[in-house]
Amino acid sequence: MAGEAKPVIDALGLLPVAPPGVAVGLPFRYWSGRRGNTPVVGAVSGTDPRFGVDNIGLEPAALAAFAAIRGFTPALLVNVGTAGSFAARGATVGDVYVSGGPFRFHDHRIPLGAFAQYGRGDFRGVDVTALATKLGLKTGGISSGSSLDHTERDIAEFHANGATLKEMEAAAIAWVCTWTATRFFAVKAVTNLLDMTPDSPDAFTRNFATATAALTRVLPTVLDETLAFKLHLQS
Repeated sequence: MAGEAKPVIDALGLLPVAPPGVAVGLPFRYWSGRRGNTPVVGAVSGTDPRFGVDNIGLEPAALAAFAAIRGFTPALLVNVGTAGSFAARGATVGDVYVSGGPFRFHDHRIPLGAFAQYGRGDFRGVDVTALATKLGLKTGGISSGSSLDHTERDIAEFHANGATLKEMEAAAIAWVCTWTATRFFAVKAVTNLLDMTPDSPDAFTRNFATATAALTRVLPTVLDETLAFKLHLQS
């Protein structure tokens, strides 16, 4: 979302750039700059022209990731955003997590033999445990779906997935990164606690600024430390 991205883009000192050829005609927007000697590109999914809202969810995330990979050939892709979590798993609003464990879907339920596992996903990203330990950040498994709110069946899937974070894009991006052999991890700030605030959309709106501020504070250091590791992170 633009509201998640703008403070981070400003904090990184990125400037607008034209879309690569593969993204011409698509709603995606791009910014670029450097961290030391390393080029950095920021991308957001843009706005839906029919409804005038941010393009959110799995489909825009997957297409935007593919366009960014084809257009800029990054050595590493980092998905930055917000997520719901669980107080019972130690989360509080404003906590910043880096991805730990596989990326999975919770609403791709296909109970047809091997399709069940296919629907769940189980995509692996870069192991950033050492990075999280050094920076004092939490790690957690991420489960992605197409809805901001959740059902009781979704809750069951979160428990089955071992998910600490629930959001709407990371697993779709991980799917693209698997096909394109692109190194990937995610950084997420907590907006709402699914086991404490069942009115997730209201809690998301109420806590959005707190989570975005936490992302803006933490992400530059995450990027700098990642570059200091010279991307020697094990997939």
